[in-house]
Amino acid sequence: MPVTVSLAAVAVADLARAKEFYSRLFGRPADLEPMPSLAQWDFPPSGGFQVVENAGTAGASMATLLVSDFDDFLARLHRSGIATGEVITGVLSRLTRIQDPAANVITIAEVPAR
Repeated sequence: MPVTVSLAAVAVADLARAKEFYSRLFGRPADLEPMPSLAQWDFPPSGGFQVVENAGTAGASMATLLVSDFDDFLARLHRSGIATGEVITGVLSRLTRIQDPAANVITIAEVPAR
């Protein structure tokens, strides 16, 4: 059976603080909060991002977000007060990394030109 939806997830110790950060990152509040320990942002047609309150594993997560307009996305992050790392030019695309308040590492990469 083929996979039809993929969700990235990061663990945090303080869900309220994380929801504020990720709402700034994504430019909108969570789409779903199906339980007290989880917030989810949907990216149709087949993806999403979950923030899960789990103090035992908080800060040990990594995720990658592919964005269609890398320069615009970085400018919006800077306007919203989210610091980015150095922009790295790779073989397929450019990328940078950020850290959320729990120290999870989120890579922001432009959609590769193929």
